Parts: sequence; C-alpha cells; structure tokens
Amino acid sequence: AGGGGLVYDLTFRNATNTVLDGFQIQFNKNSFGLAPTAQLTLQPIAPGCSASCQLAMGTTGPLAPPPCSRALQLAIKNSQQPVWYFSDTLAVEQLFLSDGILDRENYLNTWKSLPDANESMKMFAAVSVASVDNWVARLKTKHVFFMAQRQLQGTNQTVIYLSLKLPPATIVLVEVTTTVGTPGLKCCIKTSAPDVSPLVFDALETIMA
Repeated sequence: AGGGGLVYDLTFRNATNTVLDGFQIQFNKNSFGLAPTAQLTLQPIAPGCSASCQLAMGTTGPLAPPPCSRALQLAIKNSQQPVWYFSDTLAVEQLFLSDGILDRENYLNTWKSLPDANESMKMFAAVSVASVDNWVARLKTKHVFFMAQRQLQGTNQTVIYLSLKLPPATIVLVEVTTTVGTPGLKCCIKTSAPDVSPLVFDALETIMA
C-alpha cells in the first residue's frame, strides 16, 4: 500500500538479445478484487537492462470464489514475445485499507449483528505490548485502528478493540486480550467473511510482533 493507495511493484530484466517494448498486463480473478487502474508505462528495455515501475491498483476487479486466498495470478505480454503467466503471493497486511476505522456504536452494532460462528481466536505467544498507546499508534500506521480499551475486572489483563478493512469492502473486528509488558496475547476476530480470518491472523501476527 503506497501513500496514495495500493500499488504493485514490478521489475523487468531483458535477458534476450533484442529490445522489448509494448508491455501489457492483466490480472486474473482474485479474492480481493485487485486489478490495475491503468496499463503499464515502461520505456523500451534494451538487452541486458532492467526497468521498474509501480502499477496503481484498484479493488473493483472480478472476485474469485471462496475460500479467500493470497494467490495472485497475472499475465504479461510485450510486442516481441508471447504471453508470460505468473503467480504471486500477496502480503495481506499490505492490503489493509485506510478507511477501516469504526466508531464505538458502529463497532458494537456490527459485532452484535454477526453470528458467533463468525468469530475465531488465535494465541500470539511471542507478541507483547509494552505500552498500549505506543502499540496502537504503530498499528494505526498499518491501517489497524484503535476503538477502545478496558481492564478485565479482577485481573491485570487489558482488552483492546481494533478494526480494519480488507478490499473490496470487508470489515474485520479485532479483540486483543493481553497483560501489558508480558509476552503472549489472545486475538479474536469477527467478520462477515470468516474465510479471511486465517489470513488476517497471519497478517496481524506479523505487524504486531
């Protein structure tokens, strides 16, 4: 995710003995509706040379059927060669959108509206929270947004409520229970699309560590 939205970084190296130009790209259906909003803009690449570009991405492309997957399949062609087919693996934590923040009322209403079957839990044994304020400030830079926190009565545990949004428009509610300063936390997720939960757990564990 770039400062102005989602981008896909590409680097091409010309290993042939002729200039390559006229590059075009196409994405297959994927779980997040990712598709280019413009065609590739590359200068001709001389033999033995490389070129890089950033491709602006939107989230209104065709969706692949469930279950949710990190796979991204694409086809690239140029004027001198046949179509090349590639498969990439998405870093889901890079897909969190900037408008995933919810106020308290919307958070609670959304949580209550979802069935218990849509909730899942995972322990992050190696993650610790030294300071809640610093931790949630760091998560905000990754588009994981703080909603509220509370102390569990009769314990030294803190519950932190967070939200995030995945393309094209999947809100994910996150409830973290931890003892500040002690390794290990319990992460609960509730969402209307529970098949994204395993991918979100992996992404959250990466950015929370």
